[in-house]
Amino acid sequence: MDADERLAEGAEQLRAEVAKPADFIGMLPVNSGFDLAGQVETSTAWIPRLLPAGVRYQGRGHEQPVSEWPRVRLPVAIHHSSYRRAALARKQGRNRRLLLALLSETPPPASQR
Repeated sequence: MDADERLAEGAEQLRAEVAKPADFIGMLPVNSGFDLAGQVETSTAWIPRLLPAGVRYQGRGHEQPVSEWPRVRLPVAIHHSSYRRAALARKQGRNRRLLLALLSETPPPASQR
């Protein structure tokens, strides 16, 4: 899990899944909070969070697992807080550095230079 994520109810079910031999990537519902018009709104996305041994992430910022394993939805929710206003302000400089590093490694096509 990411540093800004917290496991909701269902930890026992997740422990049971982890104890089994893994032949899939576990997709968990990640509930992200947003500050909109003075209220906290929530959006849910199914994100790979339970990976078998040997599966690695690729990318910067929003990494994705590189694997042919099937994806299976597991009903163990995660609360995600980094889209709240205060968290976005803290991450602003970091995200810029990540994007600049990515651009330096992968230059744009000639048509965009």
